Amino acid sequence: MALALIANVKSRVIAILNANPGVWSSSVSGTVGAFPSDSEIDLAALQADEWVATQCYFQSVNASLSRPFKTTTAISNGDSVPFHHGNVSQVELSPNNSTWDQGVMAQSRDDIVQAAALETYFGTGAADFLYYLDPTDGHFYTTSPFARITYPIYTRTAALQCDANEEALIADKAVSLLMKHASPALFAEYDQKAERGRQHIIQDGVYTEGTD
Repeated sequence: MALALIANVKSRVIAILNANPGVWSSSVSGTVGAFPSDSEIDLAALQADEWVATQCYFQSVNASLSRPFKTTTAISNGDSVPFHHGNVSQVELSPNNSTWDQGVMAQSRDDIVQAAALETYFGTGAADFLYYLDPTDGHFYTTSPFARITYPIYTRTAALQCDANEEALIADKAVSLLMKHASPALFAEYDQKAERGRQHIIQDGVYTEGTD
């Protein structure tokens, strides 16, 4: 996918804030009112990009939006599930750390304990496909000797990571994050615009500029 560009987002934000009057620019003039600096806008854009990923993409009915952010990590019985936004998308289990099968979610942690006890007693290995993600303590439980989970994670860098289609949404959210500065921008309005865009992505799986 084509990624959003921070220069494009900054130009939108600067135009909204009138921080470089009369010029479509990715740099503030530095002489107009109590406006954010370039570095503040950079940070706000990166924060907004993270918000679009974690609070929009990762919560969306459109699972493809979170795909570029997916990571897979090994996990053992009783481990804490790594911190992340969104849902675990896949759990795979293996008896030998070589051949992997899709795990089956048990109804409770007790099911795992009972399955492990029965397997030990009978020695069949039939329960090795079971796992449980406990919503109360954030831990992972399984009867399998090897397991791995896949989930979305956002790691902030110096570049935007969301799709170019969301540049307007990133700009709207960035403006709302800069609301401590005096300007003619209606910050509550841009926060509401960003929230409407978030709901479009979550519920419809797509954001279209102008429909927020």
